[in-house]
Amino acid sequence: MTRSHPYIRDGVSIAFYLRHSHHDITQRIEHILHVFQHAIAPASLDWYCDYEEDFQLALKLAADLPFASGHGGLAFNAELGLLEVDEWIQRERLRHPGMDVPDESASLHLGKHVRGAHWMNFLGPPVLTELRVDAEAQRRWERRFLD
Repeated sequence: MTRSHPYIRDGVSIAFYLRHSHHDITQRIEHILHVFQHAIAPASLDWYCDYEEDFQLALKLAADLPFASGHGGLAFNAELGLLEVDEWIQRERLRHPGMDVPDESASLHLGKHVRGAHWMNFLGPPVLTELRVDAEAQRRWERRFLD
């Protein structure tokens, strides 16, 4: 898909933004890491995307997290901050506008907002409350995808 670069990989990125302390969610994080480990085969982190399975995995990971928002989709994954890498990504994201560039600092300023529209979007209770989506509509939406 993209021209090769030794420090950049394209792949699937899934991010959840949580407004809780590390102490409060440690057990939940350990649980979803366990779910993730069992969902993928050993030594398969270089697998090709299977969008249906990736979507189902994202839903399983989200099920036990108290997230405010989250998203998933195709992304450039790299160690940002290196001039050569940043320049390459800026050039390539113009050629591939659907590709995300993960922003690890986003959780510091999102609050009850979302980072943007992505291939998969997760709206948690704080965001849904802000949007005035009632709990019953939320449960209907969840059942639609989890059943």
